[in-house]
Amino acid sequence: MLHPRGSLIQALRLDQLVEDESPLFSAPEEVSLENHSVQTITLTFSAPPNETLAVSFNLTYTSKKNITIVELPDQVIITAGQKEAHFLVSAKEVGQVTVYLQVNTSHQIGPRIRFLVIHSKAVRIVDQVIGWIYFLAWSVSFYPQVFENWRRKSVVGLSFDFIALNLTGFIAYSVFNIGLFWIIPVKEQFLHRYPNGVNPVASNDVFFSLHAVALTLFIIFQCIIYERESQKSVSSRHWLGITLIKYFPQAYLNFRRKSTMGWSIGNVLLDFTGGAFSLMQMFLQSLQQRRMEADFWRPHQVWPRPLLHHLRHCLYDPTLLLVSHRLRAV
Repeated sequence: MLHPRGSLIQALRLDQLVEDESPLFSAPEEVSLENHSVQTITLTFSAPPNETLAVSFNLTYTSKKNITIVELPDQVIITAGQKEAHFLVSAKEVGQVTVYLQVNTSHQIGPRIRFLVIHSKAVRIVDQVIGWIYFLAWSVSFYPQVFENWRRKSVVGLSFDFIALNLTGFIAYSVFNIGLFWIIPVKEQFLHRYPNGVNPVASNDVFFSLHAVALTLFIIFQCIIYERESQKSVSSRHWLGITLIKYFPQAYLNFRRKSTMGWSIGNVLLDFTGGAFSLMQMFLQSLQQRRMEADFWRPHQVWPRPLLHHLRHCLYDPTLLLVSHRLRAV
């Protein structure tokens, strides 16, 4: 038999649980506004609440202290039986604001909204177009080597160490992208670690990395079925480190053979094109919010395309291309 006091404690705990059981609701993760514009934001509830609720805004980050970047209402009222609520947000100054939403009947923090006030939506569109250009350039960069191998029915002149490092790097990159794009606990851990950060992985990043793994595996298949003489492989580790050293085996093989026969230079040309447009996009994104210094020196905000990676594509690859081209004896 339960002691009356124990029953009272259980009843109190039950009341607290009931009090915290307000309907779940969702909000847009990111809202992009042109400066001096007004936008309507919608909150959607999983089920109509049984009572009138008030949603308040808990500001956790602002990129400019003592300056109003966006104007928000004090709270949003949701009447009983409503599944949606709307409120207006006004953009007052270029910058970034992060807020967490909280319902008055719950002690749990609700969804997060990141408000991004930019100079121009036209520049934003150019930024997105540039993003797709470098995505296509990097994706297509694998095919010249596949075609070259098929045309010659030989992989002589293609460094197997280069292919092994490429595969290791792209597998690591794919795991990173899949984790931050699809796996909820990983996304939550990222937001917990960087509450004001931006998830850096988009759908095209996931597609590119998986496509890169598939194409590299196909090139390995070509290495198995086509003529390869006595070439062998050795290598391995971590994506950014690999991306810096992966061309060394191919550069050494070109130097030793005094020829680039068997290795497609189109790969490097497209790699360089993608890197140049990627760097251009990084500058545009920074200029949109006057955050040049922050974006360059805070890797968690722009990873997986930090400055070092951009420069690798724009400086290291073309240097290798010129050296290899000079040594070419085809």
